[in-house]
Amino acid sequence: MAQHRAHVIGGVSADQFFPDLLSRLQALDTLADPPLTKTLAIARLKRVLPDPIKHIELRDLLDTEVQRLRTYLAGRPQMAPGTDGQAVQDAHDEIRQRCDTLLHLLAHGVYLDRDRQHTALWTWVIEQLMRARPQPDGQFHQFWVSLHHYPALLALQAASLSAVAAQRDDVLLRLLREPTWRDRGSSEWEVPALDALHTYRVLDHDVINSFPRWSGTKWLYPRSRLLKDELRKVFLPLLGDEESYQRLFHRTEYRVALAQKRFQASYRSAPGEFIGDGQWRREGLIWDADFRAHADLEVWGWTTDETGTFNQTLTELAAELQQSRRYG
Repeated sequence: MAQHRAHVIGGVSADQFFPDLLSRLQALDTLADPPLTKTLAIARLKRVLPDPIKHIELRDLLDTEVQRLRTYLAGRPQMAPGTDGQAVQDAHDEIRQRCDTLLHLLAHGVYLDRDRQHTALWTWVIEQLMRARPQPDGQFHQFWVSLHHYPALLALQAASLSAVAAQRDDVLLRLLREPTWRDRGSSEWEVPALDALHTYRVLDHDVINSFPRWSGTKWLYPRSRLLKDELRKVFLPLLGDEESYQRLFHRTEYRVALAQKRFQASYRSAPGEFIGDGQWRREGLIWDADFRAHADLEVWGWTTDETGTFNQTLTELAAELQQSRRYG
């Protein structure tokens, strides 16, 4: 002991001492910066997700990423750096990159949350990102300040894709309906995420089509194309191949459009590439048929006695989406 300058710790057993020492070391590790890499963050999520005792650690893991985005959004300017497509594309790309770890955490978390223990946490993350949008003051570009909701939209889209991939429409509807936000500059009351994060509100059709990344191509549904491109790298490792990702994205787009119709969003149901050429058969939209074959009426708020109303809503939605093909 003298040689190693050791000290005797009295009054405590090894069974008490070592767990306490371990918890203190873990606390120090949690407090340490720099932030976890994406790979380590995903590994930590997978470790704590199934453990009901570690729900606080899971929340802290997600909250760390939320707070980084909140700090970034608070310092983001209200005026666009220019009108050329490259400058605005770079701005979109920067936001996407800053969201990367959080998007991976949400995608894995929602997909692996088999018993739906943490659905309230996923909805909380989306609401926190919605409320991180600063209120504009003075001069501003509308499309530019609307991008303050881009992290929330990306997060909602990632979580929604995972919910549909796991065949949990109940989780999808909670993600779309429970997080709320109010624009203090308007007369609107609190509106749910399916309305506040409607792609028409957050993304500008013409601005996205001006991006150099498209090499001059003008998309009919550029909002849909952008979101699908931005989340591909998140979901290919989970799904395994491009065809599965395309199918999942279209199935999810249809369900989001139906939720906007069913629960009366301010804008018409968002069109997307899921209604493009090749998505229709003689009997109608293939995603309408897919939904009818697998839908749980009660999850969507229809009783078994309301099949007539259910059929009417889906028929009206298909007609609206067919008309949307003319406008994009």
